[in-house]
Amino acid sequence: MEDAPFFLFLQSEWVRPIPCFLTATGMDTLTDPQLGTISFVRRARARRIVVRIQADGLRVTLPPLVPAAEGLRFVREHEDEIARKQDRVRSSRQAGLLLPGDAPALHTRTFDVRVAVEARANLFFRMQGDTLYIYVPGTADLASPALQRKLWDGVAYFLRQEAHRVLPPRLHELATAHGFGYRGVKIQSSRTRWGSCSARGDINLSYHLMLVPPHLADYVMLHELCHTREMNHSPRFWQLMDSVTGGRAKALRTELKAYAQALPAP
Repeated sequence: MEDAPFFLFLQSEWVRPIPCFLTATGMDTLTDPQLGTISFVRRARARRIVVRIQADGLRVTLPPLVPAAEGLRFVREHEDEIARKQDRVRSSRQAGLLLPGDAPALHTRTFDVRVAVEARANLFFRMQGDTLYIYVPGTADLASPALQRKLWDGVAYFLRQEAHRVLPPRLHELATAHGFGYRGVKIQSSRTRWGSCSARGDINLSYHLMLVPPHLADYVMLHELCHTREMNHSPRFWQLMDSVTGGRAKALRTELKAYAQALPAP
């Protein structure tokens, strides 16, 4: 599994379940003036308190028997660290604004995105050749989070279409070249994982791979193909990765992580 840092995380040590089901009224969701909306969610398989740090708030995952008050206490104990990481997320989101200009607003693997302001009532998306044109009403606030969300949702539609067209054939090429077998491939929308591989040989790839250079997308696909033989990250796994990347597995991993820090946060 290869993770993609579109969000930042903070997690506790293992939490021993507290033998009660009590949660403070109204604490499933609360609003903090600095951190934004804090949502508490329980997951049956959770063993730790995990904080997903987003630009507009926090999502706190709790083990089944841990009350929201305990999750809030964990947030307060690490509030300074969380606030610093949230500033990084917000800076990344600001850098990811899709705006008009002489240069494309975004480069992807197969197309550029250009934004233009027109005298029209609604947003309009048009793919022409290798350019996606987005026409925005002249009265729209281009910096508005709601509008930017709509722009990115439109871009995501085309990214997904292109990912379906480009990534499965490339995965097949790499598997054939290096003698791997796999059962199937699906394109998913995950922002926190570039890809994954199940024990049955099913490979999932994020369409966000269309935002990284081809050689790094190849690295992710080879990573998942290697998991069809080694379902771990043991020394044998990395030896296998080196054998299919010309000894550059760790260097490519480092490059992917560094590159991902500069990616927009769609």
